[in-house]
Amino acid sequence: MVRLRGSDGERLGPDRDKVGAAALMAMKHARERNTVLIPDAGSLHPDLDFEFELVDTRSEPLTGVEHAVTFNERGIDIVVGAARSAVTGPVALVSGLKNTPVLSYSSTAAALTTSTYPLFSRVIPNDSLLALAFVRTCVEVGWRNVALIFIDDSYGQGYAQSIQNHAAKYNVDVVVAQSFSQGNQQSVNDAIREVREAGTHVTFCIAFATEIESIATAATREGIVGRGYTWITGCCSPLSSALCCLALQHTRRRAGALGRCRGVICFSLHAR
Repeated sequence: MVRLRGSDGERLGPDRDKVGAAALMAMKHARERNTVLIPDAGSLHPDLDFEFELVDTRSEPLTGVEHAVTFNERGIDIVVGAARSAVTGPVALVSGLKNTPVLSYSSTAAALTTSTYPLFSRVIPNDSLLALAFVRTCVEVGWRNVALIFIDDSYGQGYAQSIQNHAAKYNVDVVVAQSFSQGNQQSVNDAIREVREAGTHVTFCIAFATEIESIATAATREGIVGRGYTWITGCCSPLSSALCCLALQHTRRRAGALGRCRGVICFSLHAR
C-alpha cells in the first residue's frame, strides 16, 4: 500500500490517497507520453515537461487559500483541483489575482462561472444538468411534490437552487428545501424532521458520501424510508455513487437502520 504525503509533509487520508495516486499516475504517463490512459499524451510537444506538487486541502476552504497565496512564489503555472466546490471557489479567486489558472476535475457548483472566476475552468459539467435530469425524472414518473435536503455550502446551495429553478418550469412543487451543516448531526436531524413534517414521499438528497449514513439513520428514525418512500442522491461522480450505496449497506448491516430500504437512486455524470 502506498501512503502519499502532501507538500506540507502530512500524510494524505485514505480517500485522498486514491485521488493523489491517480494524479501521480496521470503526471507520469504525460511525462512518458504514455497513451494507455491519456490518448492525447503522444501528441504533446517533445520539449514539454512537467513538475508538480501534491497538495492536500483536506476539503477545507481555508487550507486551500493558505496554499493558493503561495502558488505564485512557488512558481506554480496552473492549479489542478480542488475536488470540492467550496474549496475551488476561494482557490480560484486567490489564484486568479496572481494570474494563475485553475482547472478542476470534480467541482460542479453552478456558481463557479468564468464571469466570477475568469481563470477557472473544469472538465465536468455543472450541477444544473443533473438538476434537470432529476426534475425531468419526476415529471416522467409522476412525482409532483418533492422534498429537498442539501449540504450548506456552495455546491449544495447552487445544486438546490438549480433544482428549484427547473422544478418551477416543469410544475414540480419543491414542498420543502432544507439545508444541513457538514458533520453536524443535529442539523441533519432537523432537516430530516422538516421533510417528515412536509409529508412528501420523494426526497432528493444533496450530500457527500460521508454524510449518507447519518442521513439514512435519521430518516429511518423519522419513519420516512421503506415502502412508499423514494430517496435520490445527486453524486458528482461514479465513485461517489458507489460510496453512497456502500454507506447505505453499511448502515443496514450495523443497526438495521435501513432494513426497510430496498435501494437508492443516484444521478451521476459519466464520460462517454
